[in-house]
Amino acid sequence: MNTANFRHAESAYRSTRSYYDYAVYKTLRNRYHKLVVAAKKAYYFFLVADSASNPQRQWDIINRILHCNSSIVLPSSVSLSSLASQFAAFFKEKISQLRLTLYANHVHSLPTMFSLPTIHLHWLHLLISVSFYRQLKMKLSS
Repeated sequence: MNTANFRHAESAYRSTRSYYDYAVYKTLRNRYHKLVVAAKKAYYFFLVADSASNPQRQWDIINRILHCNSSIVLPSSVSLSSLASQFAAFFKEKISQLRLTLYANHVHSLPTMFSLPTIHLHWLHLLISVSFYRQLKMKLSS
């Protein structure tokens, strides 16, 4: 099947608006779409299979196919207290964004048992600090 048949059927349907022309157009359109999907599938399969001997290249191809962003953002600080503060600030921002979203969607009219609890950042910071301290202590002792 070539594109000309599909485009001709589309043109015929647009000019006549008949049910028959639409059925022909839809059949050719669906067949064309299946052929495009099958060609892409075969191409990507070949790319991945061809790079099987080089895992790094293979993962690069897979990530490119899946449109994965390879940039990983890691904290620039190694200090546990600084890291805990960054986590607390991150979650505070996320909670604020959730509250704004819920408020904008008029969810604030729900009963109070569904509202978000108020989180005290001091306790969140302390909880994260203690958790990191315990994990670090366990790793150092083993």
